[in-house]
Formats: sequence, structure tokens, C-alpha cells
Amino acid sequence: MPESTLRYYEKQGLLPLIERDAAGRRLFSEMQMALLETVLRLKQTHMPIHDISQYIAWVIEGERTTERRQDMMTRHKQAVQKA
Repeated sequence: MPESTLRYYEKQGLLPLIERDAAGRRLFSEMQMALLETVLRLKQTHMPIHDISQYIAWVIEGERTTERRQDMMTRHKQAVQKA
């Protein structure tokens, strides 16, 4: 994946909590790799960046947002199936 894509995703709030080493290189934990995989899969379904950002924010918030995430995914699935 191009570095420019990672920078863009990070700037859009799709990759929060990315740590960096002393040289400024991104350090991805298993959680961040899982979030990146989620972002890539949602992009493949043509989910808007704003919605992906909201979804990722809810993932970071934790279990209390499970219902909101499920509702979002249900609506998105319906939109994808109509397309």
C-alpha cells in the first residue's frame, strides 16, 4: 500500500492511535492492522470516508457502540444490495 494512502487515511481519521518510532515510521499494532483491514474492506463496498471514519471512531469507543455499528452496517448492506 502506498505511503500516501496511509497518510490520507490517517488524516481522515481512519487510522487513529498510530504510534511512530524515533525515525517517524508508523508502528502498527495488531489492533491497528485489524482496523486497517476493516477500512480496506469497507472501501471495497464503496462506503463513504465519512461513514468509515464514524464506524472506526465507534470501534475505538468500544462495546457501548455495538448497536450503532450494527445499525450502520445493516443500512450499508441494504444500500450495497440495491446498487
